Amino acid sequence: MKQTRKAIIFCTTAALGMGLMPMYADAVGRVPTDYEDKVTAESGDAYLAIADGAWYAQYWGDDDSVLSYDAGVVPITGNGNYTVSVNGASVGMQKETENYIPTGASFLSVIVKDGAALYPDMAITVTGIRVNGEEIPMTAKNCTYSDTSTAADMRGTIYDPYADTLPEGAHDASGLITDSSAYSMQIIDASLIGAWTSVEVNFTISGAENFFLLGDVDGDSAIAISDATEILTIYARRAAGMTVSHTEQQLKSADADRNGTIDIADASAVLTYYAKKAAGLDAAL
Repeated sequence: MKQTRKAIIFCTTAALGMGLMPMYADAVGRVPTDYEDKVTAESGDAYLAIADGAWYAQYWGDDDSVLSYDAGVVPITGNGNYTVSVNGASVGMQKETENYIPTGASFLSVIVKDGAALYPDMAITVTGIRVNGEEIPMTAKNCTYSDTSTAADMRGTIYDPYADTLPEGAHDASGLITDSSAYSMQIIDASLIGAWTSVEVNFTISGAENFFLLGDVDGDSAIAISDATEILTIYARRAAGMTVSHTEQQLKSADADRNGTIDIADASAVLTYYAKKAAGLDAAL
């Protein structure tokens, strides 16, 4: 029995050292089940992209970051008021990081995944920022712009110390910003943020009257085989020189690969997305 326990401890230690087992697994390799869910932002979801002062506690809308446990992600369904958040006191993060407490901020931004592709006129107006429940004063207005690294995402940046000027295409609810004097890429004083366990951001979405979910051609708020069928119907009728009765919004949704053409490739993209989701795999259009 002692030799077996020694073998378990040796194998577990080796697995930890090689990165094959989470650092928060127990002595026999079991990962606790009392953790909150890790949250991933899907197409059309808003989330709080954040990095603490040490760039250790981060969240980027995926499940790879320690702040993905219990992250407050919200689907954008049109114009209105929304809230996104991160939880630095989650059981999952605290066990994974051995009780690390985030301090300060290196980056903060509200991001709508695929926001620019879903509705290019969307504007994100940050209305409130709370750290540990305490309001952080805003010293300027934020702008909205499309993230050049992904082209499809829309950002409403709160604090980006690496940007001195507004990015190309920066706009607000009224349109393109021509006078940037009231706007900034650092709308808060980050030195006011000390140790924290929660960050919440309130914001307003405008310009999304015709918001749609990419790939959801039949408008039932789900991407499924029926949507691929609709896409093939549109493609076949157009190829035969026939008209289609689908709305402009449905046609935008049908262009799943966003190349400006509705064809078999779009149906294939929808089916691939559906199959991956059905298998419990990560998927995105």
